[in-house]
Amino acid sequence: MMRCQLLRSTVLAVLLACPGEPLLADGPEKFELRVVQLPGSLSRDDLETHLDYLHGLGFNAVWVQAHQLSYNPFGSPPAFNEASETLASWCTKRNVRLIVSLDPAIAGADRFAMSDPELVGAIRRFARRIQRKAGVTDLVLSFETSSPRLTELRDILAFGRDAGPAHADLARRVRRRLPQSIRLWLHPARPFIEPSLRAVAGLPTSIGVVWHGNANVSTRVDIADAKRLAAIVGKRALLLRDRFPANQAGNRMPLSHNLGPLRDRDAGLVSHLSGHVSLAMEDWGASRLTLMTVADWLRAPETYDAKGSWERAMRKLAGEDADALEALRTQALEWGGPLGGRNYHTAVTDNPSRTTRVLGDPALVSRWRYTLTRYPERMRHMLGLADRAFRDEVLEMMARRLAIARAIEPLRELLARQAAGRTDLGGLIEVLNRLRGRAARPTVKLALERFLQAAGVLELLDSVEDAPTGSD
Repeated sequence: MMRCQLLRSTVLAVLLACPGEPLLADGPEKFELRVVQLPGSLSRDDLETHLDYLHGLGFNAVWVQAHQLSYNPFGSPPAFNEASETLASWCTKRNVRLIVSLDPAIAGADRFAMSDPELVGAIRRFARRIQRKAGVTDLVLSFETSSPRLTELRDILAFGRDAGPAHADLARRVRRRLPQSIRLWLHPARPFIEPSLRAVAGLPTSIGVVWHGNANVSTRVDIADAKRLAAIVGKRALLLRDRFPANQAGNRMPLSHNLGPLRDRDAGLVSHLSGHVSLAMEDWGASRLTLMTVADWLRAPETYDAKGSWERAMRKLAGEDADALEALRTQALEWGGPLGGRNYHTAVTDNPSRTTRVLGDPALVSRWRYTLTRYPERMRHMLGLADRAFRDEVLEMMARRLAIARAIEPLRELLARQAAGRTDLGGLIEVLNRLRGRAARPTVKLALERFLQAAGVLELLDSVEDAPTGSD
């Protein structure tokens, strides 16, 4: 069975990758690579179900980070987790390209200098292993998290302070050592400044460039941006890694999803890009609304209408329940603003710790009263949404916000009494502990407790016996 999968993977790699000839989008009717990047753990029961959903939307490639597949990318040999086998098998069966991004800084390459020949060997071993193990067709050498300035003395002596030439040189050496059936992409360090990118122009044209627009999260991407990049790096494959709908969760706990449509992506990009990568949220199900609009844009960027696509996606997710649809529309307006706009939220700006800032601002508190009064009925209506994966994750996020909204008024009163030196705190402590007990779902309870901890009262609440637990 494994031999058959390996044969299919190898044939697919040869047919699709062809690294000797750059995949240049000189006027195709649609993007060659339509990619979704899956963040977070891949060891989930719903992995194949979600992949099937993405494939049904028209996405033809999956992007994952090396550390999601391998316990130790630079081990000898690299060790892989069980999720890698599930993903590889699914991609082989569906003829879907598997793109793996290897970031040396994340993968534990700090013991290597950029000029170290052993680094090339370690990358080659990993690349060959993931091709045999998972049928990987594309490897991204990513310096997204790396500093644009070199610090190792050996590297500085060889390349100067700017990291761009060192990264480009490493990509050139890696390309020479990679199997020809693996396609190589270079993701330069941020920011994408011209001196760092000039070094890319001298690379073989078989090495593509990954780019994320004119900012870390681009509010818009114009054809002029792609032309400026191409003028610097030369005529080669360009892959736009669009950091949307990702809500920058990381180790933070977001209090909202991105439920808006893809906006402000120039239709003319299709003539300059080999593909587009959507970075999903860690809550994959909640990403479905936005990803449906991305799929619409990828199919027909010239005629794409963000508002119309958004409405069609919501109708699809709601099914036949009119009340559920209306509730979803309202929630999507609250969480679906344009990037950088008023109703655009990320985990950086919308998390339990940051929410404590509202406690001293009556105007901000009133917004949370809106949540307190409107969410219960809206959530009841949204139980009727047809898409369960989407419904459950959106409702859980709403439950986090509602739990915090319920705690704000008693918490404000508790803090005011503490500041006044009053000792009559028992009733308020009991109320807050009861709210903690009501938060049955782990992420809801964790969000509430992070909020209370940031407000400086969690230790006080823990000193009193917990109230009986209930439901969200």
